[in-house]
Amino acid sequence: MDNLDLEKKEEGFDFDKRLETLEKLVRDNIELNRKVIESTDYIKKYVFWKRIMFWFKIVFIAIPLIVIFIYLPPFLADAWESIQELLVVLTDTDKLLEVIIDKQAK
Repeated sequence: MDNLDLEKKEEGFDFDKRLETLEKLVRDNIELNRKVIESTDYIKKYVFWKRIMFWFKIVFIAIPLIVIFIYLPPFLADAWESIQELLVVLTDTDKLLEVIIDKQAK
């Protein structure tokens, strides 16, 4: 074995230098892997919160819109009747007082 080591050193192949280079490369690789893991953790958290926010948007935007579409038409029909009554009353000022009194009574 000693003969083999001497032959390699004579050819210009330095095992110690090669070992140091490999150790440095392994350390650099470990550091880069650590950075990749940190980035991956950040991305996982980001995606998690994006999914949570998606469901909040569904709950706080889409569901109220659906409820509005269900309950708004009857409300608009009642409002339209009130508007028509006001238009009739505004054209005939004599009935204005009667309508106001009737509305207050209801």
